[in-house]
Amino acid sequence: MSEAVNGVLKGARRLPIVPLVEITLNRSAQYFLQRTARANRMVMDNQQWADYVFRLFEARQAEAIHHIVQKFDNNQQSASVITLSTTGQGSRTYVVKLRQQMCSYGKWATHGIPCSHAIQASRHFGMNASNFIPQYFSIRAYKKDISGEI
Repeated sequence: MSEAVNGVLKGARRLPIVPLVEITLNRSAQYFLQRTARANRMVMDNQQWADYVFRLFEARQAEAIHHIVQKFDNNQQSASVITLSTTGQGSRTYVVKLRQQMCSYGKWATHGIPCSHAIQASRHFGMNASNFIPQYFSIRAYKKDISGEI
């Protein structure tokens, strides 16, 4: 948040207090108006997730097609996922547990967005991996954030 405020105040720090307050108010209003317009555009495009999440999930989906899944347990929805190396470094194996929303690679836990291994395992279990994306990444949550609702 501090970086956003710094961006809004860029070039205004040396002004007297009244113009500084006016510039801060105007630039802050512009900041939120632009983001509201962006959110409305995403809604009109029927986009379910914020831009960053949408692009990241699509990239991980494309990456997932290079993985091989070996199911362990249908009831627990756990599998071993083997990555095929595209750089000549050999393959690696990761354990995915969909019910626990866990992959041994760690990206899913770190970012909250399913990694490519979880996406490919989801496909093999007949599930839609986008259902695992938390609701706080949704456009509705984004619009709430920029509108000031709590």
